[in-house]
Amino acid sequence: GNGMKSEVSFTSLESLNSELKMLARDDNDSRKNDRKNSTRMNMDVETTIAFARDASRRAMKAQSLVEEWNGSIEADSCSYNYVLLAWNRVVSALLVSPMVSNVIMENDDGGDDVAMNARKAALHSEELLLSMMTSSSSSVALANTKSYNLVMDSYLKVVQAKKWSQSKGAYKRIDELYRNNPNPPNDETFRIAIEAACSSNLPERAEDILAEMEQLYNTDKENIEWTPSVAMYKPILKAWKNRSSRSNKYQTNSGENAAKKCENVLRRMIELSNSHGDNLSTMKPDPHSYAIVIEAYGKSGTKDCAEQAQRLLFEMKDRANLMPNVKTFTSVIQAWSLAARYNDEAPLAAERLLRQMEDLSNKLHDD
Repeated sequence: GNGMKSEVSFTSLESLNSELKMLARDDNDSRKNDRKNSTRMNMDVETTIAFARDASRRAMKAQSLVEEWNGSIEADSCSYNYVLLAWNRVVSALLVSPMVSNVIMENDDGGDDVAMNARKAALHSEELLLSMMTSSSSSVALANTKSYNLVMDSYLKVVQAKKWSQSKGAYKRIDELYRNNPNPPNDETFRIAIEAACSSNLPERAEDILAEMEQLYNTDKENIEWTPSVAMYKPILKAWKNRSSRSNKYQTNSGENAAKKCENVLRRMIELSNSHGDNLSTMKPDPHSYAIVIEAYGKSGTKDCAEQAQRLLFEMKDRANLMPNVKTFTSVIQAWSLAARYNDEAPLAAERLLRQMEDLSNKLHDD
């Protein structure tokens, strides 16, 4: 056989699930290891291929176990979710190195060898999700919120890898899964859908999804899974910031519009954290949130870009009691240098700001 057939016969659903858990590497050590590997861009090609092959073998083995399992008890959501997790790990393994976009899986049974790539692995997981929805003879649906999240997350990894041949169309799959999910979404569902829209340069869509989350939060403020946090808003801030610097090449005011929209998101965060008190302290903008909006104005290159950026810098320092760092000051100083085309006072304003930055840093040293 090809090592994919199940030689093990399981006496119970528990024993099947513990084998699947092992194949999906769902334990702390494996998770740590996978995280380490997925951030090692300098892993050599041979190691990467071995890593991806191992992940693919595990996923195929896990899937064949579930498909061939004919115990007296049906495989449950947990069993299938382990297989979906195994495919999610294949996607990660295949995106570790820019040098490796697919691995050849030899078929020992005389069939064709299969070239496995990240997109195919994500498709495999979506096909499995569809079979979970149709195969259950019991009235309980097998595909739960976690199942959908795992498949959406597999596609999200493909979208964020920006390998165009593979990521094309992947965003559409995420959005469809998000819209058609019959289960109640949780914070992970929202995070994936928002990040996917932002990575696809669709901050408008991300804001719609965020509004749905806020609406759910308002219906049940005790539900921790619908509580918005800064992490949900930041990708949207960044997407508008990217739009503000990209678009001013094409039309004069689109950069300004994108910067304003970026600030609107910041205002929404402030408003939510103020109106819900301690309940939403997770929503208070941090220095980085302000820095993103300041940079959005700075890069928009519009006539008042520097004034707007400086206004936010002072608000951050004085009203929000947040300490800007050198990079944030530099964003505003650069904005003044862009504004010099329209404003004779710009060089002076930049110099004044530079002095303020020096005073602040001396004051911090003295304290």
